[in-house]
Amino acid sequence: MFLKKLEIHGFKSFADKTELLFEPGITAVVGPNGCGKTNVSDSIRWVLGEQSSKGMRAQDMTQVIFNGTDQRKPSAFSEVSLVLSNEDHTLPLDYNEIAITRRLFRSGESEYLINKVPSRLKDVREMFMGTGVGVSAYSVLAQGQMDAILNAKPTERRAIFEEAAGITKYKARKAEALRKLDSTEQNLVRVADIISELQRQISTLERQAKQAEKYRQFKETLNKLQIQIQIAKRTTLQVSLKDLHHSMHQVKERWNEAHASSHGLEAEDKRLRSKLAEAEEFLAAEREQAYKVDSEVEVAQGRVEGARQHRGMLSDRRQTNDREITEAEVKLEQLKA
Repeated sequence: MFLKKLEIHGFKSFADKTELLFEPGITAVVGPNGCGKTNVSDSIRWVLGEQSSKGMRAQDMTQVIFNGTDQRKPSAFSEVSLVLSNEDHTLPLDYNEIAITRRLFRSGESEYLINKVPSRLKDVREMFMGTGVGVSAYSVLAQGQMDAILNAKPTERRAIFEEAAGITKYKARKAEALRKLDSTEQNLVRVADIISELQRQISTLERQAKQAEKYRQFKETLNKLQIQIQIAKRTTLQVSLKDLHHSMHQVKERWNEAHASSHGLEAEDKRLRSKLAEAEEFLAAEREQAYKVDSEVEVAQGRVEGARQHRGMLSDRRQTNDREITEAEVKLEQLKA
């Protein structure tokens, strides 16, 4: 595995897209001060997953994006791609050439790509574990790190030797497995607590379920009884309504009969009044002849008296009919109400 190409676009002083090809024989990058030599090594560390802005000589990570000059506008993003040869399959991917890309926008959004496929930072770090390539590995050393390594304690140098020996990835996997085991043990303790709590609640829930079942049965019985009561009330009301309709019909018929009788009595009264007037005229005429015909006068007086009695009877009958009509009208109003 060796470095073939480095593409930089919008990273620090590299405003334009720049490609650095590392052919056989290139061993160093030289140039005057301020030309961007350190930015090249920073870009390699950055694409490998450097998360410390201090390690990038910046206050925050967005400062690695080209900030612009008097003649050029600032870049909207920073992108670095590292192309590696993997013909010996040092990296655990079935590709002869692997391109690692990191892209950062001014909004703070960041993304990693492996052969143009979106990936996680964890995937990038796990891919380089045990290869000697990485942010904290010995393959990329910034200024001052060599002196720090020479002056470091044996325990501090051990990390470099372990990375060179290729056991770092196993230690990382072991630490992750231990973390997962601790998390699993905590989850088991929590599950045991939950099971214990649920077992305490089971008896209470069973009693509540029995009470709920009894309530449901009582509720169904109550609903059936209420339905039966409503049906009985409806039947009673229908019978009462039918009886009221029948009574109303009878009262209406009686009222019609009384009304017809009233008209007949009125006609009879008019006829009797007419006869009475005729009788009175006749009586007046007969009175003139009273002195002449005593017998006819007595007969006429008898007829007049009979007519008067008949009139009184008709008057009493009319009053009775009027009273019945009044009572029928009152009862009719009550039935209507």
